[in-house]
Amino acid sequence: MSNPLKKLAGQTVVYGLGTILPRFLNYFLTPILTRAFLPAEYGINSELFAYISFLNVLFTYGMETTFFNFNSRLDNKLEVYNTALITLLCSSVVFSLLLFAFASSIGNALSTTNANYPTQFIIWCIIIMATDAIMAIPFAKLRADNNPLKFSFFKLFNVVVNFGLTVFFVHFCKSAYESNSDSFMKFIYSPEIGIGYCFLSMLIANICTLLLMSKQFSTLTMGLNVELLKEMLKYTWPLIILGLAGMVNETLDRIILKKLMVDKEEAQIAQGIYGACYKIAILMTIFIQAFRFAAEPFFFGKAKDRDSKKTYAFVMKYFVALYFF
Repeated sequence: MSNPLKKLAGQTVVYGLGTILPRFLNYFLTPILTRAFLPAEYGINSELFAYISFLNVLFTYGMETTFFNFNSRLDNKLEVYNTALITLLCSSVVFSLLLFAFASSIGNALSTTNANYPTQFIIWCIIIMATDAIMAIPFAKLRADNNPLKFSFFKLFNVVVNFGLTVFFVHFCKSAYESNSDSFMKFIYSPEIGIGYCFLSMLIANICTLLLMSKQFSTLTMGLNVELLKEMLKYTWPLIILGLAGMVNETLDRIILKKLMVDKEEAQIAQGIYGACYKIAILMTIFIQAFRFAAEPFFFGKAKDRDSKKTYAFVMKYFVALYFF
C-alpha cells in the first residue's frame, strides 16, 4: 500500500475514535432512557432527533463538501474558509429566527394526548441545529488540514459532555426527585421537562464545544468575497438535493410512522419503541462514517494527480471488501 493510502487508513482509524466511541456512548444511553421514560415519551426523543437530522441538511446545505472542493482548488484557503463560515453563520441566524417564530405552532402540531412537545423543546432543537451548522466548517477545516486528532478530540468532548449531562439529569436527578431524597439533585429535576433533558444536554454540549473551538474562529474576518460566494452556492445547491435524499432514506421512517397509524397515541408509543431499536441498529454505520470523514479531504486532495482514478478504484475495492466482510 502506498504512503497516501496508508495515511488514509491511519486517519480512518483516528476519525473512527471520534465516531465509534460517541456512537457507543449513545448506544449505552438507549437503555438508560428507555428505563427512565415510557415509550410515548421516548417517542418525542426519536421524532425530534429525526427532524434535527433532516433539517441539518438545510442548515448546512452541503457547504462542508463545497468547502473541501474550493479549498483544494484555490490558493487563498483563508478566503474560502471565511466565505463558507460567514455564510453559514448568517444563514443559521436567519433559519433559526424563522423557526423561532413558529416554535409554538410546531410543538402543538406534533403533540398528542400522551406526549406533549413543549415550545422550549422546539427552541432547544433549533439552537442545536444552528450550533451544529456553525461548527460544520471549523470541523471541515480540521479535516482539510489533516488534523484528525484535534477533530476527534472536539467530537469526543462534545459527546462526553452530552452523555454525562444526560445521565446526570435523567438518572441521578430523576432518581433523587422520585425518591424525595435530601440530595440537591432533586431540586434540579423537573418532571415537566422529562425527556427534554436529552435536548438540553445536547444544547449545553454544543455551546461548550463552540467555546472550546473558539481558536478555530480567530482567523474569521468580516470581509466577504461575493464572487467566490456565488461560485460556491452554484456548486452547493445540488448537494442539498443529494443530502435530503439521503436523509429521507435515513430518517423519514421515524417521521412518518405517527402519520401512518390511525391511533395517534398508539403511534407515539410505536415511535418510541421503533426509535430505540433504530438507535441500537445504527452501530452498523460506524465504519462508513469514520471512512467518510477521512475520505472526503483525501479524494479532493488527490483530484489533481494523474493516477487519481486508479487510486479511487483501489480505495473503493478495499472499502467494499472490508464493509461486506
